[in-house]
Order: sequence, then C-alpha cells, then structure tokens
Amino acid sequence: SLAYLLSYNIPIFAVTVILFAKRLKFARPSIKAFDKNIAKQVIGLGGTFFIVQLALIALNSSNEIYINSFFLPSDVVQYNYYHKLFYVLMVFITLVLQPFWSAITKAYYEKRFAWIKKTYVFLNLVGIFLCLSSVVLAIIYQPLANLWLGDGVLKFEAMTVVLFALHTSMYTMGNITCSVSNGIGKLKCQMICTLVGAFLKFLIVVCAVTFVPQSAWSVVMLANVVGMIPLVVFHPIYITKTINKTIAENLCIVD
Repeated sequence: SLAYLLSYNIPIFAVTVILFAKRLKFARPSIKAFDKNIAKQVIGLGGTFFIVQLALIALNSSNEIYINSFFLPSDVVQYNYYHKLFYVLMVFITLVLQPFWSAITKAYYEKRFAWIKKTYVFLNLVGIFLCLSSVVLAIIYQPLANLWLGDGVLKFEAMTVVLFALHTSMYTMGNITCSVSNGIGKLKCQMICTLVGAFLKFLIVVCAVTFVPQSAWSVVMLANVVGMIPLVVFHPIYITKTINKTIAENLCIVD
C-alpha cells in the first residue's frame, strides 16, 4: 500500500510543481483569482461527479467486499481468478475512452455537435467489438485458465463465466455513454441510474443470501448485471435524445 501510495502520488506532485513553476506559470493558482459565483458552479458540478463516482464504486468496485461479507473469504480468490482475465478488456476500454472525454468537452463548447454524435457512434462500435471479445474470452476461458494457472487449478463454472462476460459487456457500453455524458456535462440521468443500480445490487445480494448456499458467491455477479441495467438501457436513450435535441436546436459546425 505504501509503495502504491508513493509511486502514484510523487510523480503527479512533482510534475504539478514543475508545470506551474514554468510552462503554466501564467495559470498558477492565486487567491486573487477567486470568484465566488464561479466557485459555486464548479462545486455544484464537482459534487454531482462525486456522487456519481461513489455510486459507481458501490456498483462496480464492491464485489470483493460483498463476497467477503456475505459468503466465504476464500471465494474472493475464486472471484479474482475469473475477474483478472475479463479485467483486461475493461482496462482497454478505459484507456480508449480517456482522450475522448476532454475532446468531447472541447467539441461541445465549440458547438461541434455533429462530431460528438459521430464519435458516440464510433465508440459504440468499439464497444460492440469488445462485447464480442468478451464472448470469445468466455468460450476459450478454460484453456487460458489452464495456461495461466496450470491444469486443474481452476475448473470454471459455465454460468459464472457467462455472468462475467455479460458484466464486462455491460460495463463497456455503460462506460462509453458515461464518458459522453461527462464530456457534455449532462450528469443527472447518469447519477440516478448509478444510484438505482447500486441500490438494486445491494438489495439483491442481501435478499439472495437467505436463499442460496454460502458457496454460491456468483450471485454477486448476477446482482452486478442487474444493477447495470439502468445504466446501459435508460442512460444511452437519454444521451442520444440529448445529442439529437441539441443538434436540432443549434446550427451545427460540421467537422
């Protein structure tokens, strides 16, 4: 933990000091530049982002906590055997989306709404490709597990692999829409969907514990999939309508 803390923060701190001392000297933070009205706007938007991030953590990054709390601690190891391979696809889409967030924000304020729509379509095509990759990974999971862990170490369960592939696909498509909504600053629907999803996940896990055996930890992944439904069904509809409405209401600068 200490190594992670230092290796992550020291480079960022050093680069920040160097940049604001040299290249960004003109933009160095100053108390004289403080504007109360602008601060309220920033804090308001930042507060919404904060709520969304907390809800996303509860939805996508709480599996180990649920498994350890409601099932067996040893099941966390089993969970990670499945998670590590599918996580490669999740990391890939995260890396793909990083430069698009700021690009979409820039295009939004430049009123290049048609470009945003085309980019959203392109990202969805990338997402579909990764969804298909999840299916392929699920099919060849056992040979990969044997190569990674050794023969016989992990005998995969078909339903568990299907749930992981489904969750990875939903995570991919949900992340794409979230990046677009973050870029254009339309967060209300995303906040509602993630809060509802996190609540559904918690409710399903708590209720399922009463009816399933203690070894059935994969119910957490089922709850994850159900919790992602609002984000991958209702959120894209809202964002698509928002983009189309914005295009209709403004003279688009075609890129």
